[in-house]
Amino acid sequence: MADKPHLNMIITGHIDNGKSTTMGHFLMDMGIVDQRTIDAHAAESEKT
Repeated sequence: MADKPHLNMIITGHIDNGKSTTMGHFLMDMGIVDQRTIDAHAAESEKT
């Protein structure tokens, strides 16, 4: 990402409105989070 310009974002909203979920989907859709990390978190969430 060094060759791409920086983007600063501010996400606001009431509690339990899905701010973290929205940003998680954004990061996944942009390819910032690799599939191995996604799979690791999915496996961890299935344990709980």
